[in-house]
Amino acid sequence: MFGYVEWAGEKRVNSISAGEAVICGMRVYRVVIGRENRFWAGRAARAMQRGGIRQAIFPQGFPYPEVFLKRGVRPVDPQPLHRQLAAEAVRCAMVELGLTAGSAVTAVVGDRLSGDLQRAVTELCLRNRYVLLSVPYGAEAMCRGLQREYGVSVLQRPTVEQIERSDILLLFDRREELSLHNRCVLPLYEGGQERWVLGLPEQMKVPSGCEEEQLAAALVQTGILRANQIEVKSLRSNA
Repeated sequence: MFGYVEWAGEKRVNSISAGEAVICGMRVYRVVIGRENRFWAGRAARAMQRGGIRQAIFPQGFPYPEVFLKRGVRPVDPQPLHRQLAAEAVRCAMVELGLTAGSAVTAVVGDRLSGDLQRAVTELCLRNRYVLLSVPYGAEAMCRGLQREYGVSVLQRPTVEQIERSDILLLFDRREELSLHNRCVLPLYEGGQERWVLGLPEQMKVPSGCEEEQLAAALVQTGILRANQIEVKSLRSNA
């Protein structure tokens, strides 16, 4: 079960409340903090620890994450969801940059041919004309399959110069030799510090004030949502 942290808002009290609740169809351990200060945040963190919670959804801009980390409660990591949404993020980047499917060049870079990377390359090839793929090994069979089944081609093992010239760089792993001066860089590895604005289905009653990326990641992990039901509405790259 995930935790869910929220402020009491105008109903400020010198206490916290804790217990199970349902958020967007997902059962959570909800803690409401009566006052916005470190002391009551610490009480909330202790309640979550006692409830056996290890990951939680926090309010936007929550100022006391270290208080929860000391109790073994960390924010839900959106990075696995970002990897599943890689092709959708490229679509969003193309819109923001004014690029078309027939002109944009996207480079996909990784250390191995993971399932998320394969899915991203497949979706990109079906939508876009120019896709570069840089992985050390294992891509040949997949690329032959794409050519045979869909009639699309992928430029394999591009040079560093070709990757540098691409409009959009999709990084599943770090590459120290790259300057990252592309028009859009999307780091999808741990520590990439990528922040996206996501759109959830309209029927989901998303609470105001929560970190929606964390909420979306939790909903996908629990199977309540599928990644393809989520829209990337805007990119805020910190690469």
